[in-house]
Amino acid sequence: MSARPQDRLRARRRGGCETPPARRGLPIVGRRLPGITLPYAPEGDFDIGRFAQRFSLVLCLYPAIGSPLADETDLKRAAMWAHYESALSGTGHRLVMVSSDEPADQLDWLEEEAPDCVVLCDTELALARELGLPTTRREGRRVYQPATVVVRGGRIDRVLHPVDAGDAAATTWWIAEQG
Repeated sequence: MSARPQDRLRARRRGGCETPPARRGLPIVGRRLPGITLPYAPEGDFDIGRFAQRFSLVLCLYPAIGSPLADETDLKRAAMWAHYESALSGTGHRLVMVSSDEPADQLDWLEEEAPDCVVLCDTELALARELGLPTTRREGRRVYQPATVVVRGGRIDRVLHPVDAGDAAATTWWIAEQG
């Protein structure tokens, strides 16, 4: 696989093994992002629907980031997105990470790895229930499956699922190309 995002995207379009950032997968494209309030680890509550009315968003869903439920792939993917956060901001998009962790579990990770990122906690899987987002079981607990959701004008524009640790580069490149 090439390290360049545009080459990865072209490989996806030619039928490569990765899922393209396209209108496929979950049947929620075009739906309005609901006004759900989720805990924001360092600062209290955060209304994700209201934020989506003001900004284009890239929502990255994780099983876990800071708790023992987090595996190496979760942490690598979260670190990649934190790395691309400023590039996304340059395209007018805001990065919002959503995990199934408790706020206290992800606070240390957030302060060390992604101090400028918005990381929300959805232990009740409210977004999953409202939108039909994919979940799985990990160590006996229901958690998010990794996915990326692009939101523009308050509506879901793209859903990437399944995803890998390299989706940050390819998705950021795709968003920049869309203008």
